[in-house]
Amino acid sequence: MRAVAALWVFLFHISQATYLDRLRAQLPGALNAMLFDHGVLGIAIFFVLSGFVVALAAGPGAASPPSFGAFLMRRLVRLTPPYYASIAATLALMAAWAIWSSGPVRWPSQASIVAHLLYLQDAFGFPEINGVYWTLVVELQFYALYALLTLLAQRVAPASKQHGARIAMFAVSAGVSMFVATGDLPAPAWFGNMAQSWCAFAAGVLGGWAWTQGGAAVWASRGVIAAFALLALSGPPHATGYFIVSALTAVVLSEARLLGPLPGWLASTPLRRLGAVSYSFYLLHAPLMFLGFGIVHHLLPPSAAADLVGLAASLAICLVASAAMQRWVEAPSQRWSRRIGPHGALRRPVLAER
Repeated sequence: MRAVAALWVFLFHISQATYLDRLRAQLPGALNAMLFDHGVLGIAIFFVLSGFVVALAAGPGAASPPSFGAFLMRRLVRLTPPYYASIAATLALMAAWAIWSSGPVRWPSQASIVAHLLYLQDAFGFPEINGVYWTLVVELQFYALYALLTLLAQRVAPASKQHGARIAMFAVSAGVSMFVATGDLPAPAWFGNMAQSWCAFAAGVLGGWAWTQGGAAVWASRGVIAAFALLALSGPPHATGYFIVSALTAVVLSEARLLGPLPGWLASTPLRRLGAVSYSFYLLHAPLMFLGFGIVHHLLPPSAAADLVGLAASLAICLVASAAMQRWVEAPSQRWSRRIGPHGALRRPVLAER
């Protein structure tokens, strides 16, 4: 599913950059809309998946501030090295493009780069160096709010009812987030992206608890999915697609045990391999996607066929670069994150990791 989301976002960004105008002119409008115009909705798939995985990883048991501090540290160690590597790659490609085109380098300020390194570019109003980085800022805010709601549930409810309190808090907060997404509730300035995206993450969390706990979590998950569907039918058009994709993703995740095996194409080897490098692919595709088109359009006359060849070349370049970053940066960061114990102490590496 991560592979589907990554490819969809990739197609959206390429189409927005007008690299496929001739090819799109030959395709039916409905196919254009599904493949390209709505590709930004792949972000909703990522957010629901993120909540689902976090719920499975954190578990339903009692937690403490030190354990959540360790959880946040693990997530930072997991996400940050590839993020930093992609920043370096993006800046290097900006400089290379300026040299090749003999144009000026539109270099971000030092303050902007520092803010990006601290995930604070949105807080200080700096434009994104890479257009996908806003989602990483939102991810970290998701983790912080997940920890706060969980600890709050433990504070206000007796031990026997803490899990129920968590379910209620996440379901209610998902509903509030939906109304922020529709525009019926104002979004806070810095946390606006997170506030309207939280409903997707919370739906994933409830789906994860439905898998592991059943009971009330199943019904809360279904209630949030029903709310998505209702708002998709009655809400503003700008939020319809987001609600539909979030609902469908949550259904697949939370009801997978009832639905049986996922479709064969979704479990196919190519998609599974792309899923394994999807984070690196997501980080690198925006600065790299123009390379394939630049090469092909230099060799072939403009045509729909040239656009299609450029698309294939761009995808191949992004996949090769992503596989390299996954192997040399992302995989080590995953191993490092697993060495952080439940209270932040470093575990000794297992033999396979030496």
